[in-house]
Amino acid sequence: MVLGSKPVILLPGTWRAEEFQSIDCHEDSSLGYSETSPLLGNGIRGDTESLDNFSGYESAGNNEKLCWWRKPSMYWLLPPYFLYAVAMGSIMVPRLSLIVNLLCRSQLIKESANDTDFILPIDFDQNPKCKVPEIQALAVKFTLCMTIINSILSALISSKLGALSDRYGRLRILAITSLGALIADIVTVIVAKRPETFDYRWLLFSSLLDGGCGSFSTCSAITHAYATDCTKTSKRAVAFGYFHASLFSGIALGPLLAALLVRQTHSNISIFYATIAIHMTFISFVLFIAPESLTITHRDKVQEKFVADKDIRHWTAFSDRKTFHKKSDLMAPFRIFFASSLKTFKSSRRNLVKLVAVDAIVSGISMNSATVVILYLGYKYSWDTTTLSVFTSTIYSCRVCALIVFHPLFQYLFKKYYNSRRYRFLDSVADQQVLGFNLVDLSMITCGIIFEMIGFIGYATVRKSLFFVAAGVVGSMGTMTSPTLKSAITKQVPQDEVGQLLGSLGLLQSLMRILFPLLLNLVYASTVANMPEAVFVVLACCLGFALLMSLSMRKTVRLISYSVNTLTARSLLSNP
Repeated sequence: MVLGSKPVILLPGTWRAEEFQSIDCHEDSSLGYSETSPLLGNGIRGDTESLDNFSGYESAGNNEKLCWWRKPSMYWLLPPYFLYAVAMGSIMVPRLSLIVNLLCRSQLIKESANDTDFILPIDFDQNPKCKVPEIQALAVKFTLCMTIINSILSALISSKLGALSDRYGRLRILAITSLGALIADIVTVIVAKRPETFDYRWLLFSSLLDGGCGSFSTCSAITHAYATDCTKTSKRAVAFGYFHASLFSGIALGPLLAALLVRQTHSNISIFYATIAIHMTFISFVLFIAPESLTITHRDKVQEKFVADKDIRHWTAFSDRKTFHKKSDLMAPFRIFFASSLKTFKSSRRNLVKLVAVDAIVSGISMNSATVVILYLGYKYSWDTTTLSVFTSTIYSCRVCALIVFHPLFQYLFKKYYNSRRYRFLDSVADQQVLGFNLVDLSMITCGIIFEMIGFIGYATVRKSLFFVAAGVVGSMGTMTSPTLKSAITKQVPQDEVGQLLGSLGLLQSLMRILFPLLLNLVYASTVANMPEAVFVVLACCLGFALLMSLSMRKTVRLISYSVNTLTARSLLSNP
């Protein structure tokens, strides 16, 4: 196929954003300059655009000529990301029920090996022999093994997939992550349909496949990298908030849809067929419909840089063996947190490390505290499955409301405060750079952590279920923290390192999926007999530590300007 004089190779995810720049959807394809335009342009605007280019946003000028259906935008990935979250949330309870049933079946077969009159039951859901503590303990241990396998592999592969997305595009890597979940669900269906042929331990293989393709943590990181490519720094926190709203909406809706489907089909396996269809839809959409956010020119530059760095690494291997081992160790993915592009500012590197640490704590608590909360409610208030599902949907719905309504509202109020009272000489809060992020980001992070701390303190102190729900609603306001943290972190590095940075964050999230379940399960198991609320005290203390780190960040406001060959910063105001 030929467009004009330029041949086009129709490869999914590689040709759209670059080759279709030759298609002008507007009559005027100029860059907006005329003979009467000043030669030097607008300095303030140039500084702002340079800052956007440094922190991961390519100027939209190149994309203005594209048709709307070929123009990269964060809105392209909101629907598929929501579907991915629905698939992830809908199989949480059915997968656990399937594990319990398979373990119960295996245990009954072992116990009746010498009993010739034993008949294996058909329905394990209502079998009292499957409700004994021994089966429950086996299910907890097996689930923990699946989580550890998935998390370790995801931690090892996420940073590499993030770096690959900088060179080969975001959408291809997104398809790989969903492909792993698709194959894992297929393996689960096979094991569930043929338990006499495939042992329940084959479910560990499904976790291996999902983790080997990056799992959800990598999918989330690459999705945020796509949004970074398409969104200006001043709007990035709100954009990330929309993605978190899609995530929590899907997780809230998934269990309800799963319960409805299982009730209609009377089979726990039916929901896995639905998730397989969802993942196939996700892969088809990102490969053949959504436009790639990185142009071929940009990816070629990153690839050339990678090849040059690779040649240097090969030379280093022969010239300095110690340096080679230093560059090839397992800690290599974390070096991007300590090698900020603002190398002249030590406080910038310290702030980046603190931001990453706060994000790891907040993400770890957000992803792994739900299990403990559900166990506590079942033990303390004797809630059944239906009541727990309603509570879970209520809390996640409040999180969605916090991200869609209160997150933009708080940002608007903080911007109005800083613009009107203390920093009137600056054009906008977007220029009030706190060594890579602004005071609005810092205020949002602090407020979000405080809200979540109040929620867990309420969990630990209230004694009535109604007050417990109220504490959960207040704590759901802390959801504003995570998208703001992601936005602040991405402002620290240039665009060709955004994928690697978010991939390394995905690695940290995978490590938190190992650390926090072990910590919370140990604390809860040790204190459930005497003081089950102790686990919420531990969570509140972890958030308190994150709050102290956020408050210790240097609040020196700098206006950062970038030129073609130099990077300078001029201090405008200092708040020691």
